Amino acid sequence: YNYIAEDNENSKSGKLQKIYSNSIQTYELNLKNTSCIETKYIINKVKYIEYTYIINKNLRISVVIIKKSHDYIAISFNSEIKIK
Repeated sequence: YNYIAEDNENSKSGKLQKIYSNSIQTYELNLKNTSCIETKYIINKVKYIEYTYIINKNLRISVVIIKKSHDYIAISFNSEIKIK
């Protein structure tokens, strides 16, 4: 992975590149607030959007939305709970 920060040091967005042997996928990252990160990836007319909410050090929730044009293809909810 390669992280590309925006030029502005106060910016709340950047890009993350996933590098394969023959291609590069570029994801857009946006810090929505202190506990939410939005990740976007678009290929052809398919848009992948993931919202990751960090509730506390033991709980993380993710919501993924996949759309093609204006139609929803899939919605996924995921949680990561750390139990000590």
